[in-house]
Amino acid sequence: MRKVIHRITSLLVMVGATLAATGCSSLLYHPTDREYYSARAFGLRVDELHIGPLHAWHVRSGAKKPQGLVVFFHGNAENLTSHFSALAWLPAEGWDYLIFDYRGYGKSPGKASPESTVEDGRRVLDWAMERQTRLVLFGQSLGGAVLLRSLQEAEGGWTDVERARVGLVAMESSFASYTRAGQAVLAQTWLTWPFQWLSHLLLSDQHAPRASNGRLVGLQGYPWLVIHGSEDRTITPRLGHELFEALSEPKQWVLAEGGGHISAFWMHDSQGRYPYREAFLAAAGR
Repeated sequence: MRKVIHRITSLLVMVGATLAATGCSSLLYHPTDREYYSARAFGLRVDELHIGPLHAWHVRSGAKKPQGLVVFFHGNAENLTSHFSALAWLPAEGWDYLIFDYRGYGKSPGKASPESTVEDGRRVLDWAMERQTRLVLFGQSLGGAVLLRSLQEAEGGWTDVERARVGLVAMESSFASYTRAGQAVLAQTWLTWPFQWLSHLLLSDQHAPRASNGRLVGLQGYPWLVIHGSEDRTITPRLGHELFEALSEPKQWVLAEGGGHISAFWMHDSQGRYPYREAFLAAAGR
């Protein structure tokens, strides 16, 4: 048994060293170019566009005067043709939303990396800021971490008037540290628990949201909403609450009881109400 454990450990060290030398993109990003769902199947009006090299969908509410624009940073797998459905209910509430693919996802050329996703996020935030007077920023899972760092990079070039256009920054099932997220995943089973240290070898927080003394740097003055499923086994609620604690006031923590990973907006009660959609709309200023 000891020989088996020793061999497994040696193999993991070798794999870890190789991945550390070649980069961690294969661990963080799982893009595809497959088309998963059509916007028409959801009855949505979509303008297909490009923001620089990035493929994006501008989903229209149809309202003469929309409530504003929600900028959607999606998670680490697939592409926008699957993720857009998470907010397919939003246009009926009078909101437009913009979802885009990072480089290497869907129709966006290139390759995703921690550095490039932040560059892409900043490009999209600046594009939205130039065209909208009322913005809500929303990140799911890994998209929340990308959103936070992109916002830190972008807001330095914005005026106070422009910064005031951001009425809410919301995140669901997200985190602030790639290494902490990796460690938490490895800690979830007895088989991988001894190898939590690999997260610090394979992952880096160089392009994660900048923090100092447990607080996120900058980003003062934005209202925050952090939603997390109580039964999330991908990104544990503890990581979501650590992110919440690192944010400045005003902020709101919403634990979706019984919810899994990025499932809050699909949850409804016995009366057919969607309480976490309502929480999002209330925070955004319905």
